[in-house]
Amino acid sequence: MDAVGMGTLIRQLREASGMTQTQLGERLGLRKDQVSKVEHGVRRLDIAEMAAAAEALGTTSRRLMGRPESGTLTLAARLTAGASPDGSAGGQVDAVTGRARQLLELDHLLDELGARIPPRVSDPASQVLAWARALPDSASTARANRDGQELAGRTRAALGLGSAPLGSLADLAERHFGVDVECGPFGPGVSGMCVHAGPIALILANTELTAGHLRFTLAHELAHHLLGDPREVVIEDGLGGDAVLERRANAVAAHQLMPPDELRRVVAGRAIGDEVLAELMQYFQVSLASLVNHLAGVKVIDFGQRQPLADRPARRLVNQHGDPGKDDPTREGHGVRPPLRLLASARAAHRQGRIGATIFAALLGIAVHEVASDLASDVTAGGTAVEHDQDTGHGRDAAAAPATGPDPAPRGGDPDDLVDEAAAVFADL
Repeated sequence: MDAVGMGTLIRQLREASGMTQTQLGERLGLRKDQVSKVEHGVRRLDIAEMAAAAEALGTTSRRLMGRPESGTLTLAARLTAGASPDGSAGGQVDAVTGRARQLLELDHLLDELGARIPPRVSDPASQVLAWARALPDSASTARANRDGQELAGRTRAALGLGSAPLGSLADLAERHFGVDVECGPFGPGVSGMCVHAGPIALILANTELTAGHLRFTLAHELAHHLLGDPREVVIEDGLGGDAVLERRANAVAAHQLMPPDELRRVVAGRAIGDEVLAELMQYFQVSLASLVNHLAGVKVIDFGQRQPLADRPARRLVNQHGDPGKDDPTREGHGVRPPLRLLASARAAHRQGRIGATIFAALLGIAVHEVASDLASDVTAGGTAVEHDQDTGHGRDAAAAPATGPDPAPRGGDPDDLVDEAAAVFADL
């Protein structure tokens, strides 16, 4: 679609939504006269402005460009425009679904530019997925627990993870299972989200949770994907959902984070009191609630002990009985971690002179001027930075910095090198 056709479509969608040019401009970071130029085909939108316009107008970037729709993007646009498929609604859900939609849009825009690094599933992970998705459905709690333990064990064995506590779950999902992962603040009420359809898989987790809760959310959302949950969109908003599917995902997450044999080894026959609880929470980096539930599930404690132990103040336990030299699973206030595959794709595209700073601002959820100066010298030999408006940034408030370091491999090289470089900027979660 040419600039005039796109501008006409934008004007039609804007008028249908009841927005003025000024109101649309506020969503895009543009003045009214700039919006008018867009609608008359005089000015083209850049990548980030296109994604923001699609979100504001309740459509997709592909539609604005006159391209065939993607099923995943259509679903994301529908979620942003209204209620989610499982009946969840409200502003708390809007933040996470809106962000998921934006990430999917950015992924497709990078693809259109020929700069997208495709997601990859490792051979061992493919074997795990095939086994997990052949599991029969069962409403039995005992069966869900057995399947969870078996799947967790197969995953650890296939990927050579041993029985020690897992490191970065986001890294595990991205490197082995081809799942994009973002951790960011999405407000109260929503802990996480899994979106998967065909080759697209995306997990979002809320960093406003404690560190232990955040880890369990990541493991839980990954379990939904591994098990081939038939729902394309799964939102953890505390409103219920399919009890059987949630029970299976909980079992996989618990066994993945806390292998029973390793749990019993650390307990070493001791009575489960405050000191042991604090030690286990720090060792596995889990919340008190998930730990106590799992201890009961694998019969280290009786079910009658579960609630009294779970009712203890978790933060006080760690402060009084934990090791001050180890991470505190009750800590809060985590930063933003964008999907590293998308960040690496954008970084390579910028160094090849294909995009400006706006796409980094969209990925990091910060204003363009916060990244523009750092990216100014981050261009490969022979490439030049793309011009961008300094006032088009939009997104959530967050403190983050663009990746820095040696030049990544050019497109066609090893994508893991780019991801390694991007990963170096962010602490493991």
